[in-house]
Amino acid sequence: MALLAGAVFMMARLAFVSAQEGLLPSDAGFNDVKNFGAKGDGKTDDTAALLEAISDRNGFLYLPNGTYLLSDSVSTKHPKRRVLQGQSRTGVILKLKDNAAGFDDPAKPRPVLSLYDRFMDPKSNNGQAFRNSICNLTVDVGAGNPGAVALHYFNDNQGTVENVMLRSSDPQKRGKAGLALVTNWPGPALLRKVSIEGFDFGVWSTIGQYSIAFEHLSLEGQRVAGISNSHQMLSIRGLKSRNTVPAMKLAKGLVVLVDGDFTGGTAAAAIENAGSLYARNLKIQGYRTAIQSGGKEIPGPAIDEFVSREAVSLFPSPPKSLGLAVEESPELPYDPPPDWIAVQGSGGKGDDTEAIQKAIDAGKSTVYFPRGTYHLNDTVHVRGTVRRIIGMESTLSTGKGFEGSDKPAFRIEDGKAPVVLLERFEGGYGNHAKCYIEQATSRTLVLRTCTLGGSYRNTVSGKLFLDDVCGAPWDFSKQQVWARQLNPENHGTKIVNDGGSFWCLNLKTEKAGTAVLTKGGGKSEILGGYVYFNRGNEGTVAFVNQESALSFVAVINGAKGSLAQETRGGETRELAKWPLLFVGATK
Repeated sequence: MALLAGAVFMMARLAFVSAQEGLLPSDAGFNDVKNFGAKGDGKTDDTAALLEAISDRNGFLYLPNGTYLLSDSVSTKHPKRRVLQGQSRTGVILKLKDNAAGFDDPAKPRPVLSLYDRFMDPKSNNGQAFRNSICNLTVDVGAGNPGAVALHYFNDNQGTVENVMLRSSDPQKRGKAGLALVTNWPGPALLRKVSIEGFDFGVWSTIGQYSIAFEHLSLEGQRVAGISNSHQMLSIRGLKSRNTVPAMKLAKGLVVLVDGDFTGGTAAAAIENAGSLYARNLKIQGYRTAIQSGGKEIPGPAIDEFVSREAVSLFPSPPKSLGLAVEESPELPYDPPPDWIAVQGSGGKGDDTEAIQKAIDAGKSTVYFPRGTYHLNDTVHVRGTVRRIIGMESTLSTGKGFEGSDKPAFRIEDGKAPVVLLERFEGGYGNHAKCYIEQATSRTLVLRTCTLGGSYRNTVSGKLFLDDVCGAPWDFSKQQVWARQLNPENHGTKIVNDGGSFWCLNLKTEKAGTAVLTKGGGKSEILGGYVYFNRGNEGTVAFVNQESALSFVAVINGAKGSLAQETRGGETRELAKWPLLFVGATK
Protein backbone atom coordinates (compact mmCIF):
# COMPACT_ATOMS: atom_id res chain seq x y z
CA MET A 1 0.00 0.00 0.00
CA ALA A 2 1.59 3.27 -1.13
CA LEU A 3 1.81 6.21 1.24
CA LEU A 4 1.16 9.84 0.37
CA ALA A 5 4.42 11.63 -0.46
CA GLY A 6 6.27 8.64 0.98
CA ALA A 7 5.17 9.37 4.51
CA VAL A 8 2.57 8.16 6.97
CA PHE A 9 0.34 10.97 8.22
CA MET A 10 -1.18 10.35 11.62
CA MET A 11 -4.41 11.99 12.70
CA ALA A 12 -6.18 10.78 15.80
CA ARG A 13 -4.02 7.62 15.48
CA LEU A 14 -5.28 7.04 11.92
CA ALA A 15 -3.08 6.38 8.87
CA PHE A 16 -4.10 7.37 5.35
CA VAL A 17 -3.58 5.36 2.20
CA SER A 18 -2.32 7.52 -0.62
CA ALA A 19 -4.14 8.28 -3.81
CA GLN A 20 -3.74 10.73 -6.64
CA GLU A 21 -7.48 10.88 -7.23
CA GLY A 22 -8.96 9.12 -4.19
CA LEU A 23 -7.94 9.53 -0.57
CA LEU A 24 -9.06 7.09 2.11
CA PRO A 25 -8.14 6.83 5.80
CA SER A 26 -7.16 3.32 6.79
CA ASP A 27 -10.14 2.98 9.15
CA ALA A 28 -12.70 3.99 6.49
CA GLY A 29 -14.09 0.47 6.50
CA PHE A 30 -12.93 -0.73 3.09
CA ASN A 31 -11.48 -4.09 2.04
CA ASP A 32 -8.04 -3.75 0.46
CA VAL A 33 -7.90 -6.32 -2.35
CA LYS A 34 -4.31 -7.10 -1.45
CA ASN A 35 -5.59 -8.53 1.83
CA PHE A 36 -7.27 -11.21 -0.30
CA GLY A 37 -3.99 -12.10 -1.97
CA ALA A 38 -4.11 -9.85 -5.02
CA LYS A 39 -0.62 -8.85 -6.16
CA GLY A 40 -1.24 -6.23 -8.83
CA ASP A 41 2.19 -6.93 -10.32
CA GLY A 42 1.01 -7.56 -13.90
CA LYS A 43 2.36 -11.13 -13.75
CA THR A 44 0.36 -12.99 -11.11
CA ASP A 45 -3.15 -14.17 -12.01
CA ASP A 46 -5.32 -12.16 -9.59
CA THR A 47 -8.68 -13.55 -10.75
CA ALA A 48 -9.33 -15.74 -7.69
CA ALA A 49 -8.32 -13.00 -5.25
CA LEU A 50 -10.58 -10.39 -6.85
CA LEU A 51 -13.47 -12.87 -7.04
CA GLU A 52 -13.17 -13.47 -3.32
CA ALA A 53 -12.91 -9.74 -2.58
CA ILE A 54 -15.91 -8.65 -4.65
CA SER A 55 -18.07 -11.40 -3.13
CA ASP A 56 -17.15 -10.60 0.46
CA ARG A 57 -19.92 -9.37 2.73
CA ASN A 58 -18.15 -6.00 2.92
CA GLY A 59 -18.36 -4.95 -0.73
CA PHE A 60 -16.46 -1.66 -0.23
CA LEU A 61 -13.21 -2.48 -2.08
CA TYR A 62 -10.05 -0.44 -2.39
CA LEU A 63 -7.58 -1.22 -5.19
CA PRO A 64 -4.06 0.21 -4.78
CA ASN A 65 -2.18 1.15 -7.94
CA GLY A 66 -1.07 -1.86 -9.93
CA THR A 67 -1.93 -4.06 -12.90
CA TYR A 68 -4.25 -6.89 -11.86
CA LEU A 69 -3.93 -9.67 -14.43
CA LEU A 70 -7.14 -11.65 -15.06
CA SER A 71 -7.89 -14.87 -16.90
CA ASP A 72 -11.65 -14.98 -16.31
CA SER A 73 -14.63 -12.80 -15.39
CA VAL A 74 -14.66 -11.08 -12.01
CA SER A 75 -18.30 -10.99 -10.90
CA THR A 76 -20.55 -11.44 -7.88
CA LYS A 77 -23.79 -13.21 -7.00
CA HIS A 78 -24.54 -10.43 -4.51
CA PRO A 79 -25.17 -7.29 -6.64
CA LYS A 80 -25.89 -4.84 -3.84
CA ARG A 81 -23.67 -2.17 -2.29
CA ARG A 82 -20.63 -3.20 -4.32
CA VAL A 83 -18.25 -0.21 -4.32
CA LEU A 84 -14.90 -0.48 -6.13
CA GLN A 85 -12.58 2.48 -5.60
CA GLY A 86 -9.20 2.55 -7.26
CA GLN A 87 -6.25 4.61 -6.13
CA SER A 88 -6.11 6.30 -9.55
CA ARG A 89 -7.60 5.80 -12.98
CA THR A 90 -4.26 5.48 -14.75
CA GLY A 91 -2.60 3.50 -11.97
CA VAL A 92 -5.21 0.78 -11.35
CA ILE A 93 -5.58 -1.53 -14.37
CA LEU A 94 -7.70 -4.68 -14.51
CA LYS A 95 -6.06 -6.42 -17.47
CA LEU A 96 -7.48 -9.48 -19.24
CA LYS A 97 -4.81 -11.84 -20.52
CA ASP A 98 -4.32 -11.85 -24.27
CA ASN A 99 -6.18 -14.69 -26.03
CA ALA A 100 -7.99 -15.63 -22.81
CA ALA A 101 -10.11 -18.78 -22.94
CA GLY A 102 -13.83 -18.12 -23.38
CA PHE A 103 -13.50 -14.56 -24.70
CA ASP A 104 -13.07 -15.41 -28.38
CA ASP A 105 -16.67 -15.21 -29.68
CA PRO A 106 -18.53 -11.88 -30.10
CA ALA A 107 -21.77 -13.87 -30.47
CA LYS A 108 -21.20 -15.20 -26.93
CA PRO A 109 -19.78 -12.17 -25.12
CA ARG A 110 -18.34 -12.33 -21.61
CA PRO A 111 -17.57 -9.51 -19.18
CA VAL A 112 -14.19 -8.89 -17.61
CA LEU A 113 -15.68 -6.97 -14.65
CA SER A 114 -19.32 -7.58 -13.80
CA LEU A 115 -21.48 -6.34 -10.94
CA TYR A 116 -23.81 -9.31 -11.40
CA ASP A 117 -22.99 -12.83 -12.54
CA ARG A 118 -26.27 -13.19 -14.44
CA PHE A 119 -24.92 -11.54 -17.57
CA MET A 120 -27.60 -11.25 -20.31
CA ASP A 121 -29.83 -13.67 -18.37
CA PRO A 122 -33.40 -13.16 -19.71
CA LYS A 123 -34.85 -14.58 -16.48
CA SER A 124 -33.07 -12.06 -14.28
CA ASN A 125 -35.49 -9.53 -12.75
CA ASN A 126 -33.43 -8.08 -9.93
CA GLY A 127 -34.53 -4.69 -8.67
CA GLN A 128 -32.51 -4.69 -5.45
CA ALA A 129 -28.99 -3.88 -6.67
CA PHE A 130 -28.69 -0.66 -4.71
CA ARG A 131 -25.72 1.71 -4.56
CA ASN A 132 -23.23 -0.07 -6.82
CA SER A 133 -20.38 2.27 -7.74
CA ILE A 134 -17.01 2.10 -9.50
CA CYS A 135 -14.43 4.88 -9.65
CA ASN A 136 -10.79 5.61 -10.42
CA LEU A 137 -9.71 2.59 -12.44
CA THR A 138 -9.14 1.17 -15.95
CA VAL A 139 -10.41 -2.09 -17.43
CA ASP A 140 -8.35 -3.37 -20.40
CA VAL A 141 -9.63 -6.37 -22.37
CA GLY A 142 -6.21 -7.03 -23.87
CA ALA A 143 -5.66 -8.44 -27.36
CA GLY A 144 -7.17 -11.45 -29.09
CA ASN A 145 -10.42 -11.30 -27.06
CA PRO A 146 -13.11 -10.28 -29.57
CA GLY A 147 -15.92 -11.48 -27.31
CA ALA A 148 -14.83 -9.46 -24.28
CA VAL A 149 -16.95 -6.82 -22.54
CA ALA A 150 -14.91 -4.54 -20.28
CA LEU A 151 -17.65 -3.64 -17.76
CA HIS A 152 -21.08 -5.15 -17.21
CA TYR A 153 -22.72 -2.52 -15.02
CA PHE A 154 -25.76 -3.36 -12.94
CA ASN A 155 -27.44 -1.06 -10.43
CA ASP A 156 -30.77 0.11 -9.02
CA ASN A 157 -31.95 3.35 -7.40
CA GLN A 158 -28.60 5.06 -6.90
CA GLY A 159 -25.09 4.30 -8.16
CA THR A 160 -22.17 5.90 -9.97
CA VAL A 161 -19.43 5.02 -12.42
CA GLU A 162 -16.95 7.89 -12.43
CA ASN A 163 -13.43 8.55 -13.69
CA VAL A 164 -13.16 5.17 -15.41
CA MET A 165 -11.37 4.08 -18.61
CA LEU A 166 -12.62 1.05 -20.59
CA ARG A 167 -10.30 0.05 -23.41
CA SER A 168 -9.23 -2.60 -25.89
CA SER A 169 -5.49 -2.84 -26.42
CA ASP A 170 -6.03 -5.10 -29.41
CA PRO A 171 -4.29 -3.66 -32.52
CA GLN A 172 -7.60 -4.04 -34.38
CA LYS A 173 -9.58 -2.57 -31.42
CA ARG A 174 -11.49 -5.83 -31.04
CA GLY A 175 -13.87 -6.63 -28.19
CA LYS A 176 -17.67 -6.74 -28.02
CA ALA A 177 -18.31 -3.66 -25.90
CA GLY A 178 -16.73 -1.30 -23.41
CA LEU A 179 -19.87 -0.90 -21.30
CA ALA A 180 -22.79 -3.34 -21.32
CA LEU A 181 -26.25 -2.52 -19.93
CA VAL A 182 -27.85 -5.84 -20.84
CA THR A 183 -29.40 -7.37 -17.69
CA ASN A 184 -32.74 -6.49 -16.05
CA TRP A 185 -32.64 -3.75 -14.78
CA PRO A 186 -29.67 -1.37 -15.06
CA GLY A 187 -30.63 1.90 -13.49
CA PRO A 188 -31.09 4.57 -12.55
CA ALA A 189 -27.43 5.56 -12.28
CA LEU A 190 -24.99 8.33 -13.14
CA LEU A 191 -21.97 7.57 -15.34
CA ARG A 192 -19.59 10.51 -15.49
CA LYS A 193 -16.10 11.06 -16.89
CA VAL A 194 -16.06 7.65 -18.57
CA SER A 195 -13.76 7.09 -21.57
CA ILE A 196 -14.12 4.11 -23.91
CA GLU A 197 -11.53 3.21 -26.53
CA GLY A 198 -12.04 0.48 -29.14
CA PHE A 199 -14.63 -2.38 -29.19
CA ASP A 200 -17.49 -3.00 -31.59
CA PHE A 201 -19.67 -0.81 -29.37
CA GLY A 202 -18.57 1.73 -26.81
CA VAL A 203 -21.91 1.54 -24.98
CA TRP A 204 -24.14 -1.50 -25.64
CA SER A 205 -27.60 -0.99 -24.12
CA THR A 206 -30.56 -3.34 -24.57
CA ILE A 207 -32.78 -3.11 -21.45
CA GLY A 208 -35.78 -0.76 -21.10
CA GLN A 209 -35.77 0.16 -17.41
CA TYR A 210 -34.97 2.29 -15.45
CA SER A 211 -32.88 4.99 -17.22
CA ILE A 212 -29.22 6.01 -17.16
CA ALA A 213 -27.57 9.45 -17.05
CA PHE A 214 -24.22 10.08 -18.76
CA GLU A 215 -22.15 13.23 -18.38
CA HIS A 216 -18.80 13.84 -20.09
CA LEU A 217 -18.63 10.55 -21.96
CA SER A 218 -15.74 10.06 -24.41
CA LEU A 219 -15.86 7.47 -27.22
CA GLU A 220 -13.09 6.65 -29.68
CA GLY A 221 -12.21 3.96 -32.21
CA GLN A 222 -15.38 1.86 -32.17
CA ARG A 223 -15.89 -0.63 -35.02
CA VAL A 224 -19.72 -0.57 -35.36
CA ALA A 225 -21.12 2.33 -33.31
CA GLY A 226 -20.13 4.52 -30.39
CA ILE A 227 -23.48 3.86 -28.68
CA SER A 228 -25.99 1.15 -29.60
CA ASN A 229 -29.28 1.56 -27.75
CA SER A 230 -32.54 -0.32 -27.90
CA HIS A 231 -35.36 0.22 -25.36
CA GLN A 232 -33.43 2.12 -22.65
CA MET A 233 -33.85 5.77 -21.64
CA LEU A 234 -30.44 7.44 -21.92
CA SER A 235 -29.86 11.05 -20.86
CA ILE A 236 -26.49 12.24 -22.16
CA ARG A 237 -24.73 15.55 -21.67
CA GLY A 238 -21.26 16.22 -23.03
CA LEU A 239 -20.70 13.33 -25.45
CA LYS A 240 -17.42 13.44 -27.37
CA SER A 241 -17.06 10.92 -30.20
CA ARG A 242 -14.05 10.36 -32.46
CA ASN A 243 -15.16 7.63 -34.82
CA THR A 244 -15.47 6.67 -38.47
CA VAL A 245 -18.68 4.78 -37.60
CA PRO A 246 -21.89 6.43 -36.28
CA ALA A 247 -21.56 8.00 -32.86
CA MET A 248 -24.98 6.55 -32.03
CA LYS A 249 -27.44 3.98 -33.36
CA LEU A 250 -30.83 4.21 -31.67
CA ALA A 251 -33.22 1.35 -32.52
CA LYS A 252 -35.88 1.83 -29.82
CA GLY A 253 -36.18 3.73 -26.57
CA LEU A 254 -35.50 7.36 -25.79
CA VAL A 255 -32.23 9.28 -25.99
CA VAL A 256 -31.76 12.85 -24.82
CA LEU A 257 -28.47 14.23 -26.08
CA VAL A 258 -27.18 17.71 -25.31
CA ASP A 259 -23.77 19.30 -25.90
CA GLY A 260 -22.27 16.75 -28.28
CA ASP A 261 -19.05 16.98 -30.29
CA PHE A 262 -18.66 14.39 -33.06
CA THR A 263 -15.84 13.93 -35.55
CA GLY A 264 -16.42 11.16 -38.10
CA GLY A 265 -15.20 9.60 -41.27
CA THR A 266 -16.71 6.97 -43.54
CA ALA A 267 -20.20 6.63 -41.99
CA ALA A 268 -23.04 8.58 -43.61
CA ALA A 269 -24.62 9.93 -40.43
CA ALA A 270 -23.36 10.79 -36.98
CA ILE A 271 -26.67 9.58 -35.48
CA GLU A 272 -28.95 6.89 -36.90
CA ASN A 273 -32.32 7.15 -35.18
CA ALA A 274 -35.24 4.72 -35.34
CA GLY A 275 -36.52 5.52 -31.85
CA SER A 276 -37.29 8.73 -29.96
CA LEU A 277 -34.55 11.35 -30.04
CA TYR A 278 -34.15 14.79 -28.55
CA ALA A 279 -30.85 16.49 -29.46
CA ARG A 280 -29.49 19.96 -28.73
CA ASN A 281 -26.25 21.83 -29.30
CA LEU A 282 -24.39 19.28 -31.40
CA LYS A 283 -21.23 19.91 -33.44
CA ILE A 284 -20.56 17.47 -36.27
CA GLN A 285 -17.55 17.13 -38.59
CA GLY A 286 -16.64 14.53 -41.22
CA TYR A 287 -20.07 12.91 -41.63
CA ARG A 288 -22.25 13.41 -44.71
CA THR A 289 -25.16 14.35 -42.49
CA ALA A 290 -25.74 14.90 -38.80
CA ILE A 291 -28.90 12.85 -38.14
CA GLN A 292 -30.87 10.23 -40.07
CA SER A 293 -34.36 9.95 -38.58
CA GLY A 294 -37.77 8.95 -39.94
CA GLY A 295 -36.53 8.76 -43.50
CA LYS A 296 -35.10 12.27 -43.35
CA GLU A 297 -31.59 13.65 -43.15
CA ILE A 298 -30.79 16.60 -40.89
CA PRO A 299 -27.55 18.20 -42.04
CA GLY A 300 -24.75 19.59 -39.87
CA PRO A 301 -22.31 20.91 -39.05
CA ALA A 302 -24.36 22.13 -36.09
CA ILE A 303 -27.68 21.08 -34.57
CA ASP A 304 -29.33 23.76 -32.48
CA GLU A 305 -32.28 21.59 -31.45
CA PHE A 306 -33.87 18.49 -32.96
CA VAL A 307 -36.98 16.57 -31.88
CA SER A 308 -37.95 13.40 -33.70
CA ARG A 309 -41.61 14.20 -33.04
CA GLU A 310 -43.31 17.57 -32.90
CA ALA A 311 -43.22 19.43 -29.58
CA VAL A 312 -46.54 19.60 -27.70
CA SER A 313 -47.98 22.49 -25.68
CA LEU A 314 -51.30 23.11 -23.96
CA PHE A 315 -51.07 26.87 -24.48
CA PRO A 316 -49.17 28.84 -27.15
CA SER A 317 -45.47 28.29 -26.35
CA PRO A 318 -42.17 28.33 -28.24
CA PRO A 319 -41.69 24.81 -29.70
CA LYS A 320 -38.41 24.15 -27.93
CA SER A 321 -37.08 23.32 -24.49
CA LEU A 322 -36.40 26.01 -21.93
CA GLY A 323 -32.64 25.71 -22.38
CA LEU A 324 -31.81 26.70 -18.81
CA ALA A 325 -28.20 27.64 -18.08
CA VAL A 326 -26.19 24.68 -16.79
CA GLU A 327 -23.45 24.91 -14.19
CA GLU A 328 -20.91 22.16 -13.70
CA SER A 329 -21.14 20.42 -10.37
CA PRO A 330 -18.40 21.81 -8.08
CA GLU A 331 -15.33 19.63 -7.65
CA LEU A 332 -13.51 19.87 -4.33
CA PRO A 333 -9.91 18.66 -4.16
CA TYR A 334 -9.16 16.39 -1.24
CA ASP A 335 -7.85 18.20 1.80
CA PRO A 336 -4.47 17.08 3.19
CA PRO A 337 -4.71 14.32 5.83
CA PRO A 338 -4.06 16.62 8.84
CA ASP A 339 -7.32 18.42 7.98
CA TRP A 340 -9.43 15.24 8.30
CA ILE A 341 -11.22 14.02 11.41
CA ALA A 342 -13.22 10.86 12.08
CA VAL A 343 -16.56 10.64 13.83
CA GLN A 344 -16.06 8.51 16.93
CA GLY A 345 -19.46 6.82 16.85
CA SER A 346 -21.06 4.26 19.11
CA GLY A 347 -20.84 1.45 16.60
CA GLY A 348 -24.59 1.44 16.09
CA LYS A 349 -25.32 0.97 19.80
CA GLY A 350 -26.42 4.47 20.82
CA ASP A 351 -27.13 8.08 19.89
CA ASP A 352 -24.30 9.47 17.76
CA THR A 353 -25.56 13.05 17.45
CA GLU A 354 -23.09 14.47 19.96
CA ALA A 355 -20.13 12.62 18.44
CA ILE A 356 -20.98 13.87 14.95
CA GLN A 357 -21.40 17.45 16.15
CA LYS A 358 -18.12 17.26 18.02
CA ALA A 359 -16.26 16.20 14.88
CA ILE A 360 -17.87 18.99 12.83
CA ASP A 361 -16.94 21.60 15.42
CA ALA A 362 -13.34 20.36 15.81
CA GLY A 363 -12.03 22.89 13.28
CA LYS A 364 -11.14 20.48 10.49
CA SER A 365 -12.26 20.87 6.87
CA THR A 366 -13.09 17.19 6.20
CA VAL A 367 -15.23 15.02 8.45
CA TYR A 368 -15.58 11.33 7.65
CA PHE A 369 -17.69 8.52 9.04
CA PRO A 370 -15.81 5.19 9.23
CA ARG A 371 -18.16 2.75 7.59
CA GLY A 372 -20.90 1.68 9.97
CA THR A 373 -24.35 2.65 11.26
CA TYR A 374 -24.93 6.00 12.98
CA HIS A 375 -28.05 7.03 14.89
CA LEU A 376 -29.28 10.64 15.24
CA ASN A 377 -31.83 11.84 17.77
CA ASP A 378 -31.31 15.56 17.24
CA THR A 379 -30.23 18.01 14.55
CA VAL A 380 -26.60 18.06 13.39
CA HIS A 381 -25.44 21.60 12.52
CA VAL A 382 -22.98 21.77 9.63
CA ARG A 383 -20.97 24.97 10.21
CA GLY A 384 -17.51 26.32 10.94
CA THR A 385 -14.60 25.19 8.76
CA VAL A 386 -16.14 21.99 7.42
CA ARG A 387 -16.47 21.79 3.66
CA ARG A 388 -16.58 18.04 3.02
CA ILE A 389 -18.48 15.29 4.85
CA ILE A 390 -17.79 11.75 3.60
CA GLY A 391 -19.99 8.88 4.69
CA MET A 392 -17.68 6.09 3.48
CA GLU A 393 -20.85 4.13 2.54
CA SER A 394 -22.22 4.44 6.09
CA THR A 395 -25.88 4.16 7.07
CA LEU A 396 -27.65 6.99 8.90
CA SER A 397 -30.89 6.61 10.82
CA THR A 398 -32.97 9.12 12.76
CA GLY A 399 -34.68 8.16 15.99
CA LYS A 400 -37.69 9.09 18.07
CA GLY A 401 -36.14 12.38 19.07
CA PHE A 402 -37.64 13.72 15.83
CA GLU A 403 -41.18 12.49 16.40
CA GLY A 404 -43.74 15.30 16.44
CA SER A 405 -41.07 17.76 15.34
CA ASP A 406 -40.25 19.50 12.07
CA LYS A 407 -36.55 19.82 12.86
CA PRO A 408 -34.09 18.52 10.25
CA ALA A 409 -31.55 15.76 10.72
CA PHE A 410 -28.79 17.87 9.10
CA ARG A 411 -28.93 21.66 8.96
CA ILE A 412 -26.42 23.27 6.58
CA GLU A 413 -25.54 26.65 8.07
CA ASP A 414 -23.14 29.53 7.40
CA GLY A 415 -19.43 28.75 7.55
CA LYS A 416 -16.03 29.58 6.08
CA ALA A 417 -16.16 27.45 2.92
CA PRO A 418 -18.27 28.68 -0.03
CA VAL A 419 -19.16 25.08 -0.99
CA VAL A 420 -20.22 22.19 1.25
CA LEU A 421 -20.14 18.62 -0.08
CA LEU A 422 -22.03 15.75 1.55
CA GLU A 423 -21.37 12.36 -0.05
CA ARG A 424 -21.51 8.57 0.20
CA PHE A 425 -24.30 8.04 2.74
CA GLU A 426 -27.31 5.79 2.89
CA GLY A 427 -30.40 6.71 4.89
CA GLY A 428 -31.71 3.74 6.80
CA TYR A 429 -35.29 2.52 6.78
CA GLY A 430 -37.74 3.63 9.44
CA ASN A 431 -36.44 7.18 9.85
CA HIS A 432 -38.44 9.48 12.10
CA ALA A 433 -37.23 12.86 10.83
CA LYS A 434 -39.67 14.55 8.44
CA CYS A 435 -36.83 16.63 6.98
CA TYR A 436 -33.47 15.03 6.37
CA ILE A 437 -31.53 17.98 4.94
CA GLU A 438 -32.25 21.68 5.49
CA GLN A 439 -30.16 24.22 3.58
CA ALA A 440 -30.21 27.31 5.76
CA THR A 441 -27.33 29.15 4.12
CA SER A 442 -26.48 30.94 0.89
CA ARG A 443 -23.45 28.64 0.59
CA THR A 444 -23.56 26.14 -2.28
CA LEU A 445 -24.52 22.62 -1.23
CA VAL A 446 -23.57 19.47 -3.16
CA LEU A 447 -25.23 16.14 -2.34
CA ARG A 448 -23.44 13.32 -4.13
CA THR A 449 -23.85 9.53 -4.32
CA CYS A 450 -26.38 9.47 -1.49
CA THR A 451 -29.57 7.64 -0.68
CA LEU A 452 -31.31 9.95 1.78
CA GLY A 453 -33.68 8.77 4.45
CA GLY A 454 -36.12 11.64 3.98
CA SER A 455 -36.87 15.01 2.49
CA TYR A 456 -35.05 18.23 1.63
CA ARG A 457 -35.99 21.87 2.05
CA ASN A 458 -34.27 25.23 1.90
CA THR A 459 -34.84 28.39 3.90
CA VAL A 460 -32.21 30.47 2.06
CA SER A 461 -31.66 30.65 -1.70
CA GLY A 462 -28.31 28.87 -1.88
CA LYS A 463 -27.35 26.86 -4.95
CA LEU A 464 -27.95 23.12 -4.81
CA PHE A 465 -26.33 20.33 -6.85
CA LEU A 466 -27.69 16.78 -6.74
CA ASP A 467 -25.35 14.17 -8.26
CA ASP A 468 -26.75 10.63 -8.18
CA VAL A 469 -29.20 11.02 -5.31
CA CYS A 470 -32.18 8.96 -4.20
CA GLY A 471 -34.59 10.53 -1.73
CA ALA A 472 -37.83 12.49 -1.44
CA PRO A 473 -39.71 14.70 -1.31
CA TRP A 474 -37.84 17.81 -2.50
CA ASP A 475 -39.03 21.35 -1.79
CA PHE A 476 -37.08 24.03 -3.66
CA SER A 477 -37.99 27.62 -2.78
CA LYS A 478 -36.58 30.38 -5.00
CA GLN A 479 -33.26 28.64 -5.52
CA GLN A 480 -31.14 27.34 -8.39
CA VAL A 481 -30.94 23.56 -8.56
CA TRP A 482 -29.00 21.28 -10.92
CA ALA A 483 -29.61 17.54 -10.69
CA ARG A 484 -27.80 14.70 -12.41
CA GLN A 485 -29.70 11.45 -11.82
CA LEU A 486 -32.37 12.18 -9.24
CA ASN A 487 -34.60 9.35 -8.03
CA PRO A 488 -37.53 10.26 -5.74
CA GLU A 489 -39.82 7.33 -4.87
CA ASN A 490 -42.34 8.70 -2.37
CA HIS A 491 -46.12 8.65 -2.63
CA GLY A 492 -47.50 12.08 -3.46
CA THR A 493 -45.72 15.05 -4.99
CA LYS A 494 -42.03 14.37 -5.35
CA ILE A 495 -40.53 17.74 -6.36
CA VAL A 496 -41.87 21.25 -5.81
CA ASN A 497 -40.14 24.14 -7.56
CA ASP A 498 -41.58 27.33 -6.09
CA GLY A 499 -40.17 30.34 -7.91
CA GLY A 500 -36.76 28.86 -8.63
CA SER A 501 -34.79 27.28 -11.47
CA PHE A 502 -34.67 23.47 -11.60
CA TRP A 503 -32.61 21.64 -14.25
CA CYS A 504 -32.49 17.85 -14.25
CA LEU A 505 -30.55 15.38 -16.38
CA ASN A 506 -32.45 12.11 -15.90
CA LEU A 507 -35.35 12.05 -13.46
CA LYS A 508 -36.59 8.64 -12.38
CA THR A 509 -39.60 8.25 -10.10
CA GLU A 510 -41.82 5.55 -8.64
CA LYS A 511 -45.27 5.40 -7.02
CA ALA A 512 -48.32 7.59 -7.44
CA GLY A 513 -48.06 11.36 -7.28
CA THR A 514 -46.91 14.33 -9.31
CA ALA A 515 -43.27 14.08 -10.37
CA VAL A 516 -42.67 17.85 -10.64
CA LEU A 517 -44.89 20.74 -9.56
CA THR A 518 -43.68 24.11 -10.81
CA LYS A 519 -45.28 27.23 -9.40
CA GLY A 520 -44.59 30.80 -8.28
CA GLY A 521 -43.04 31.75 -11.62
CA GLY A 522 -40.45 28.98 -11.43
CA LYS A 523 -38.70 27.32 -14.37
CA SER A 524 -38.23 23.55 -14.60
CA GLU A 525 -36.44 21.64 -17.35
CA ILE A 526 -36.34 17.83 -17.34
CA LEU A 527 -33.96 16.26 -19.85
CA GLY A 528 -34.81 12.59 -19.94
CA GLY A 529 -35.79 9.92 -17.48
CA TYR A 530 -38.47 7.46 -16.51
CA VAL A 531 -41.60 8.51 -14.60
CA TYR A 532 -42.95 5.21 -13.31
CA PHE A 533 -46.40 5.08 -11.74
CA ASN A 534 -46.86 1.92 -9.73
CA ARG A 535 -48.72 0.94 -6.54
CA GLY A 536 -51.96 2.82 -7.19
CA ASN A 537 -52.03 5.56 -9.79
CA GLU A 538 -55.60 6.65 -10.46
CA GLY A 539 -55.87 10.38 -11.00
CA THR A 540 -52.10 10.91 -10.99
CA VAL A 541 -50.75 13.82 -13.05
CA ALA A 542 -47.04 13.50 -13.88
CA PHE A 543 -46.18 17.19 -14.37
CA VAL A 544 -48.05 20.25 -13.10
CA ASN A 545 -47.23 23.77 -14.27
CA GLN A 546 -48.97 26.65 -12.47
CA GLU A 547 -48.38 30.08 -14.03
CA SER A 548 -44.74 29.12 -14.53
CA ALA A 549 -42.44 27.58 -17.15
CA LEU A 550 -41.84 23.88 -17.80
CA SER A 551 -40.34 21.64 -20.46
CA PHE A 552 -39.78 17.93 -20.20
CA VAL A 553 -38.58 14.98 -22.26
CA ALA A 554 -39.26 11.72 -20.42
CA VAL A 555 -40.98 8.36 -20.64
CA ILE A 556 -44.17 8.18 -18.56
CA ASN A 557 -45.27 4.64 -17.72
CA GLY A 558 -48.40 3.46 -15.92
CA ALA A 559 -50.30 6.74 -15.62
CA LYS A 560 -54.09 6.33 -15.46
CA GLY A 561 -54.93 10.00 -15.69
CA SER A 562 -53.61 13.12 -17.37
CA LEU A 563 -49.89 13.25 -18.10
CA ALA A 564 -49.51 17.00 -17.67
CA GLN A 565 -51.59 19.85 -16.34
CA GLU A 566 -50.99 23.52 -16.96
CA THR A 567 -52.65 26.64 -15.59
CA ARG A 568 -52.12 29.91 -17.42
CA GLY A 569 -54.07 33.11 -16.81
CA GLY A 570 -56.37 31.24 -14.45
CA GLU A 571 -57.33 28.63 -17.09
CA THR A 572 -56.34 24.98 -16.57
CA ARG A 573 -55.79 22.45 -19.36
CA GLU A 574 -54.68 18.83 -19.31
CA LEU A 575 -52.66 16.61 -21.62
CA ALA A 576 -53.78 13.01 -22.18
CA LYS A 577 -51.27 11.67 -24.74
CA TRP A 578 -47.55 11.17 -24.12
CA PRO A 579 -45.40 13.76 -25.94
CA LEU A 580 -41.71 13.45 -26.72
CA LEU A 581 -41.17 17.10 -25.82
CA PHE A 582 -43.67 19.07 -23.76
CA VAL A 583 -43.29 22.83 -23.43
CA GLY A 584 -45.25 25.19 -21.24
CA ALA A 585 -43.70 28.66 -21.39
CA THR A 586 -44.79 32.08 -22.60
CA LYS A 587 -41.33 33.07 -23.80
